[in-house]
Order: sequence, then structure tokens, then C-alpha cells
Amino acid sequence: MQKNSLNIVKSLVFIGLGWVSGQALAQNWAFSDFPVTAIYNENVNLAGTYLAQTTSCGTQCQQTQFTNLKTGKRLDSTLTSSGGIQTRPASRLIVVEQCNSYYHCQSEYWLLENDGALVQLHESKKP
Repeated sequence: MQKNSLNIVKSLVFIGLGWVSGQALAQNWAFSDFPVTAIYNENVNLAGTYLAQTTSCGTQCQQTQFTNLKTGKRLDSTLTSSGGIQTRPASRLIVVEQCNSYYHCQSEYWLLENDGALVQLHESKKP
């Protein structure tokens, strides 16, 4: 019985560490740092004109594709995550959660450029 309790406590500690590390990084980039001026329609969930669609690619694996709803074109680039992504209709910022098997997660920050390119952001280059 004590062994199971210890495993539960370990899991909660790792979950907590993942949350803390993600929160610490989130203070560096915000969705409001990359605003858009207009939203094309109610289905948009990224950068005013894009729909980010996430599908499973296996255990702890999600792949996200991006479609411009205004033009109907899908971007060639995709993002793969183990903990999901976060987007906002009025922002070009994409937060990608990468988690290990102990639920320790770290956030990666990506920017959808005006030309449709995905660029990974680094903390030292904040505008």
C-alpha cells in the first residue's frame, strides 16, 4: 500500500513541476505580444484567418496542421507535441507543450509569420 501511495505522490510532484516550468516560461511570451487586426470568421482559432487542427499520432503524440480559411490553403509545416498546443484567434503565437512520461512539461513558443512560415521563438529575442 505504501508503494502505491509513494508513486501517486511522485506523479503529483512531476505534474506540479511541469505546471511550474510551463508557467515560468509563459511569463516571457504572451498571446497579446503578437496581435492580429481582424478575425476572418468564427471558425478561426489562430492569427485571424487560420484553423489549427490537431490529430493523434500515437501515445503522447499530437500533430497540428494549419489551414488558412480565407484562401483554403493548408500550410506545408506542421507542429508535433506531446502535451497539446494553445492558440488564440487574435494572436499569431502558438504555445506547444512538450511533456515526458513523468508529466514534466516545457513550453515551446512558435510564431505564425504573415507569409505562413512557422518560426520558433527564443526567450532572448523577445521584442
